[in-house]
Amino acid sequence: MINNKFFKWGMSILALGVLAACGNNQPTQTSSATSQATSETSSEATSEATSEATTEETSEATSEATSEATSEATSQDVEEADGYYVAGSFTNWALDDTFKSYKLTKLLEKTASGEDEYVSAELNLKKGAEFQVVSFFEGTVSWKQGGANTKIEENAKYTVHAYVGEDGGWSWEAKKVGEYEGEVTETEYFLVGDFNSWKTGDTGYKFTKHEEQKDSKDQYVLEGVTLTAGGIKVVDSDNNWYPSGTGNDYKVEAGSYTIYFVPEGGISEWTATGGFFYVAAVA
Repeated sequence: MINNKFFKWGMSILALGVLAACGNNQPTQTSSATSQATSETSSEATSEATSEATTEETSEATSEATSEATSEATSQDVEEADGYYVAGSFTNWALDDTFKSYKLTKLLEKTASGEDEYVSAELNLKKGAEFQVVSFFEGTVSWKQGGANTKIEENAKYTVHAYVGEDGGWSWEAKKVGEYEGEVTETEYFLVGDFNSWKTGDTGYKFTKHEEQKDSKDQYVLEGVTLTAGGIKVVDSDNNWYPSGTGNDYKVEAGSYTIYFVPEGGISEWTATGGFFYVAAVA
């Protein structure tokens, strides 16, 4: 027979053991879960912060590097482009990529008068070609104020020399250095203007040589041509314009005309066209 006293005492001990066991396990599970959650939260926060900081730093570094590279490249391009150039009828008076191939190279030694001297590559030029030397610095093109075009008097190979003084003024000259290379074809002359959208080499408006000279100079004629109102000029097969330059085209009204032209120019009676041609209305 079981003693009730010892039975109750044993059951009490067992109950206390169970409660103790439960009491000890519950805080351990809670602590583990909290620790894991804290660790994950801290890890995510640290990762996000690191990621954001890295992205910002990378973005800033990339931006700075790109900006520096772009600035350096732009500066270098401008610096390389700066200098003196030949612009003329044989370059179509253009200031574009083709114009860059006519850049003059600065010589190491100054001239006897103390000027800086620049020289071009050898240029194969035909008689009648015209040119100037222009300056190009920091994107600004400057033409020589009051500087008349230089006209080539003989088919030959030339170098162009520019002389730049301490005051920034410059002058130029062409020096013959060899014989003309290539076939020398007869120069042809064409009328151009608003009437044909300034199309050069238009055979419908080609001049023929006149049997009579004008002031002892060869003369050409274009007879009975119908024109619309607007400006006109003469251009030859070597892309020389008569007169050269801009803003000096001769204005005509719509009608029929016969036009007389002297490539040498200098005809005192034809001052309205720069001394190169005369426009006679056809009734």
